[in-house]
Amino acid sequence: MAELVEFRRSDLEKNTVGYAFAHDPIDWFIGSEGTLGIIVEAELWLASSATTRSGLATLFRNESEALKFVIASREAASVSPRCIEYFDERALEIARHSVPGAVIAPNAGAMVYVEEEINDDLDASLVRWLELIESIAPDFEPLVFDGEARLREARRIRHSIPATDEREGRKHRDAGGRKGRH
Repeated sequence: MAELVEFRRSDLEKNTVGYAFAHDPIDWFIGSEGTLGIIVEAELWLASSATTRSGLATLFRNESEALKFVIASREAASVSPRCIEYFDERALEIARHSVPGAVIAPNAGAMVYVEEEINDDLDASLVRWLELIESIAPDFEPLVFDGEARLREARRIRHSIPATDEREGRKHRDAGGRKGRH
Protein backbone atom coordinates (compact mmCIF):
# COMPACT_ATOMS: atom_id res chain seq x y z
CA MET A 1 0.00 0.00 0.00
CA ALA A 2 1.36 3.42 -0.96
CA GLU A 3 1.98 6.10 1.62
CA LEU A 4 2.31 9.82 0.95
CA VAL A 5 5.30 11.30 2.80
CA GLU A 6 6.17 14.99 2.84
CA PHE A 7 9.82 16.06 2.83
CA ARG A 8 11.17 19.59 3.04
CA ARG A 9 14.69 20.67 2.25
CA SER A 10 16.51 21.79 5.37
CA ASP A 11 17.91 25.32 5.67
CA LEU A 12 21.44 23.95 5.44
CA GLU A 13 23.51 24.73 2.40
CA LYS A 14 24.27 22.27 -0.37
CA ASN A 15 26.86 19.78 0.79
CA THR A 16 28.30 16.97 -1.31
CA VAL A 17 30.81 15.79 1.27
CA GLY A 18 30.46 13.15 3.93
CA TYR A 19 28.73 9.88 4.64
CA ALA A 20 25.12 9.21 3.73
CA PHE A 21 23.86 9.11 7.32
CA ALA A 22 24.75 12.79 7.68
CA HIS A 23 22.70 13.83 4.64
CA ASP A 24 19.18 15.14 4.48
CA PRO A 25 16.57 12.35 3.87
CA ILE A 26 15.42 14.20 0.77
CA ASP A 27 18.89 13.54 -0.73
CA TRP A 28 18.40 9.80 -0.20
CA PHE A 29 15.11 9.98 -2.05
CA ILE A 30 16.39 12.10 -4.92
CA GLY A 31 19.46 9.89 -5.35
CA SER A 32 17.46 6.65 -5.29
CA GLU A 33 16.62 6.77 -9.01
CA GLY A 34 12.98 5.90 -8.35
CA THR A 35 13.62 2.89 -6.13
CA LEU A 36 12.24 4.56 -2.98
CA GLY A 37 9.21 6.18 -4.54
CA ILE A 38 7.82 8.61 -7.06
CA ILE A 39 7.53 12.39 -6.72
CA VAL A 40 3.87 13.28 -7.28
CA GLU A 41 4.00 16.94 -6.29
CA ALA A 42 6.73 19.54 -5.86
CA GLU A 43 6.64 23.06 -4.51
CA LEU A 44 9.34 25.40 -5.79
CA TRP A 45 10.57 28.74 -4.50
CA LEU A 46 12.41 31.05 -6.87
CA ALA A 47 14.97 33.46 -5.49
CA SER A 48 14.99 36.96 -6.89
CA SER A 49 17.88 37.74 -9.18
CA ALA A 50 20.64 39.93 -7.79
CA THR A 51 21.70 42.96 -9.75
CA THR A 52 25.37 41.91 -9.77
CA ARG A 53 27.31 38.74 -9.13
CA SER A 54 31.03 38.72 -8.44
CA GLY A 55 33.64 36.11 -7.66
CA LEU A 56 36.78 36.39 -5.59
CA ALA A 57 39.67 33.92 -5.66
CA THR A 58 41.88 34.28 -2.61
CA LEU A 59 45.27 32.60 -2.48
CA PHE A 60 46.89 31.38 0.74
CA ARG A 61 50.30 30.04 1.68
CA ASN A 62 48.84 26.87 3.14
CA GLU A 63 45.75 24.83 3.89
CA SER A 64 45.45 26.10 7.47
CA GLU A 65 45.07 29.74 6.39
CA ALA A 66 42.61 28.79 3.66
CA LEU A 67 40.42 26.80 6.06
CA LYS A 68 40.46 29.67 8.58
CA PHE A 69 39.16 31.89 5.77
CA VAL A 70 36.41 29.38 4.92
CA ILE A 71 35.24 29.41 8.54
CA ALA A 72 35.45 33.21 8.75
CA SER A 73 33.49 33.55 5.47
CA ARG A 74 30.70 31.36 6.81
CA GLU A 75 30.53 33.11 10.18
CA ALA A 76 31.00 36.76 9.16
CA ALA A 77 27.88 38.91 9.24
CA SER A 78 29.48 41.39 6.82
CA VAL A 79 29.56 39.04 3.78
CA SER A 80 27.05 36.64 2.22
CA PRO A 81 28.78 34.09 -0.01
CA ARG A 82 26.51 32.15 -2.35
CA CYS A 83 29.29 29.58 -2.75
CA ILE A 84 32.62 28.79 -1.14
CA GLU A 85 35.01 26.45 -2.95
CA TYR A 86 38.29 25.21 -1.50
CA PHE A 87 41.27 24.28 -3.72
CA ASP A 88 44.17 22.38 -2.21
CA GLU A 89 47.73 22.44 -3.57
CA ARG A 90 47.07 19.66 -6.12
CA ALA A 91 43.95 21.42 -7.43
CA LEU A 92 45.97 24.63 -7.85
CA GLU A 93 48.60 22.74 -9.87
CA ILE A 94 45.89 21.41 -12.17
CA ALA A 95 44.43 24.91 -12.62
CA ARG A 96 47.86 26.44 -13.29
CA HIS A 97 48.59 23.94 -16.08
CA SER A 98 45.09 23.51 -17.52
CA VAL A 99 43.90 27.08 -17.94
CA PRO A 100 45.94 29.26 -20.30
CA GLY A 101 46.46 32.68 -18.81
CA ALA A 102 45.39 31.72 -15.28
CA VAL A 103 47.32 33.98 -12.93
CA ILE A 104 47.90 31.82 -9.86
CA ALA A 105 50.98 32.66 -7.79
CA PRO A 106 53.51 29.79 -7.82
CA ASN A 107 54.09 30.00 -4.06
CA ALA A 108 50.39 29.71 -3.14
CA GLY A 109 49.52 26.43 -1.41
CA ALA A 110 45.71 26.76 -1.38
CA MET A 111 42.93 28.89 -2.77
CA VAL A 112 39.36 29.69 -1.77
CA TYR A 113 36.88 30.92 -4.36
CA VAL A 114 33.79 32.76 -3.13
CA GLU A 115 30.92 34.16 -5.11
CA GLU A 116 28.42 36.70 -3.87
CA GLU A 117 25.22 38.20 -5.20
CA ILE A 118 25.43 41.94 -4.74
CA ASN A 119 22.31 44.06 -4.47
CA ASP A 120 24.07 47.25 -3.45
CA ASP A 121 27.52 48.64 -4.20
CA LEU A 122 30.16 46.29 -5.68
CA ASP A 123 33.03 48.36 -4.26
CA ALA A 124 31.55 48.26 -0.74
CA SER A 125 31.17 44.50 -1.01
CA LEU A 126 34.78 44.08 -2.15
CA VAL A 127 36.00 46.23 0.75
CA ARG A 128 34.17 43.92 3.20
CA TRP A 129 35.78 40.86 1.59
CA LEU A 130 39.24 42.48 1.61
CA GLU A 131 38.92 43.28 5.31
CA LEU A 132 38.06 39.64 5.97
CA ILE A 133 40.96 38.39 3.83
CA GLU A 134 43.45 40.72 5.51
CA SER A 135 42.33 39.52 8.95
CA ILE A 136 43.41 35.98 8.00
CA ALA A 137 46.36 36.21 5.61
CA PRO A 138 47.19 39.31 3.58
CA ASP A 139 50.02 37.71 1.56
CA PHE A 140 48.38 37.63 -1.88
CA GLU A 141 46.26 40.06 -3.85
CA PRO A 142 42.85 38.41 -4.46
CA LEU A 143 41.64 37.84 -8.02
CA VAL A 144 38.35 39.64 -8.64
CA PHE A 145 35.90 38.24 -11.20
CA ASP A 146 33.19 40.80 -11.91
CA GLY A 147 31.00 40.82 -14.99
CA GLU A 148 29.96 37.84 -17.09
CA ALA A 149 33.22 37.55 -19.07
CA ARG A 150 35.34 37.46 -15.90
CA LEU A 151 32.92 35.01 -14.22
CA ARG A 152 33.31 32.70 -17.25
CA GLU A 153 37.08 32.92 -16.72
CA ALA A 154 36.61 31.92 -13.07
CA ARG A 155 34.37 29.04 -14.18
CA ARG A 156 37.14 27.77 -16.50
CA ILE A 157 39.57 27.74 -13.58
CA ARG A 158 37.07 26.11 -11.23
CA HIS A 159 35.99 23.47 -13.75
CA SER A 160 39.52 22.59 -14.86
CA ILE A 161 39.90 20.30 -11.83
CA PRO A 162 36.90 17.99 -12.41
CA ALA A 163 37.57 18.05 -16.17
CA THR A 164 41.16 16.90 -15.55
CA ASP A 165 39.99 14.24 -13.10
CA GLU A 166 37.48 12.96 -15.66
CA ARG A 167 40.10 12.91 -18.43
CA GLU A 168 42.62 11.07 -16.23
CA GLY A 169 39.92 8.67 -15.01
CA ARG A 170 38.98 7.87 -18.60
CA LYS A 171 42.57 6.74 -19.24
CA HIS A 172 42.29 4.27 -16.37
CA ARG A 173 38.81 3.13 -17.39
CA ASP A 174 39.99 2.60 -20.99
CA ALA A 175 42.87 0.53 -19.63
CA GLY A 176 40.38 -1.81 -17.98
CA GLY A 177 40.30 0.02 -14.65
CA ARG A 178 44.00 -0.40 -14.10
CA LYS A 179 46.61 2.26 -14.30
CA GLY A 180 47.69 2.12 -17.88
CA ARG A 181 51.00 3.13 -19.39
CA HIS A 182 50.72 6.78 -20.44
